Amino acid sequence: MSFGPMVALRRDEPILVVGGGPVGYRKTCSLLDGGASVTLVSLEFCPELRELIGKGIVTAEERGVQRGDFERFRFAVLALPPEATLEALRMREGTQCLVCCCSLPELGDFALAAQWNHGNFRVGISSGGTDPAGAAKLKGLIRAFLEGKRLRR
Repeated sequence: MSFGPMVALRRDEPILVVGGGPVGYRKTCSLLDGGASVTLVSLEFCPELRELIGKGIVTAEERGVQRGDFERFRFAVLALPPEATLEALRMREGTQCLVCCCSLPELGDFALAAQWNHGNFRVGISSGGTDPAGAAKLKGLIRAFLEGKRLRR
């Protein structure tokens, strides 16, 4: 598989997010902030995702992921533990769907940047999936600096 950072998505691009926990929530918020249209598929949803579902901000299906999901979407974010990610990747084989694998980034086709809004700008930091935690930490440092907050060393 090819692997590189995700640079741009068309506004209102329909994106599948598989996984309803805290990682799925963070990725969903990032995608929504970028203007994507998110459909969630998971056996369970955390309270924060249930709130987004209840407000009609995202579409959700409470079930396991299926091959047909990968046939319906061009992009998917797998916010799943490693074993479940591998199972989802097997289902995805032979489809045209590109995936971001949160728990196994080296197996994905793209990575989402750690991003935020600053004035008129959308700022993103990415390690290309090699160090998501490092990208998040760097995001926090740069964001604090831009907002004039005192940095802890």
